[in-house]
Amino acid sequence: MSSLARRLRDVGPLHGARARVAAFLAHDPARLAFLSLGEIAAEAHVGKATVSRFVQDLGYADFNEMRSELRRDLYGESVSPARRHTASESARDDATIEAIDADRVGALLDRHAERASANVRDTLAAVDAEDVAALCRELVAAERVWVYGQRLSHGVAFNLALHLQQLLPDVRLIGGTGGTTPDEVSDIRATDHVLIVAHARAASDKLALARYLSTHGVAYSLLTDLGDDAELVVGARHVLRSLTRGSGSFNDYTSSVSLAQALVATLEATAPTARSRLVQVESTLHAFSAFALEAKGGPP
Repeated sequence: MSSLARRLRDVGPLHGARARVAAFLAHDPARLAFLSLGEIAAEAHVGKATVSRFVQDLGYADFNEMRSELRRDLYGESVSPARRHTASESARDDATIEAIDADRVGALLDRHAERASANVRDTLAAVDAEDVAALCRELVAAERVWVYGQRLSHGVAFNLALHLQQLLPDVRLIGGTGGTTPDEVSDIRATDHVLIVAHARAASDKLALARYLSTHGVAYSLLTDLGDDAELVVGARHVLRSLTRGSGSFNDYTSSVSLAQALVATLEATAPTARSRLVQVESTLHAFSAFALEAKGGPP
């Protein structure tokens, strides 16, 4: 049980607007963790002041403290998959693991599908359209766009960079040349923009990169599941946040990929260079296909 749930349980009888706020806060904590004060007030059909006062009555200094605590309770960014597995009710000793049969696998697949679908739905529902629009404007205006992700974030970053390269004139994947991170970012300029994909338990290199960028006046934005109080988040120009609740011990990054694709879809529709870049890429692909046919003895 989260700290918020315990406080709501102990708050006592409620009526009217306060009861509506309490019911909303208790209904879907995973989604609540990513809503703004104004969004909660609108959906609970109360004023923002009512939400603020109620949160303070629960013992929080303000709304941001409540939301940050809830995110820590829900997502525990310092907790490893091994520790989650050990604490899980489904954990089994290797010697006594259950048989892998179709019924059990089917149930696990259903559970995963439900969790992944909820992550995607709640992530995209909480996206701030103006924040995405502002980020797109900055990416279009940037001299170069850099994309960075390590370990489990690298796949999302690689996919994002590959798509952006087909829409923007100069997109580079940090970590794609074989050099160290300092080697690759040594010529980053204030006219560039860096997109960092960072999930919970982010590697220290990401924080070092963020500090370097801030020191040199280079804007960076995040695609992340980290809370508002994380140092990476505090220094970011824009933050696109994904829900990564897993159906087992591991986080599920389906929503991170979906959020990255939402950014790509927005740029495809709005970036001035999108059409010319797409035509250029298609032309290159057709040329290579023709070369492949010739090599196999096909039509010239």
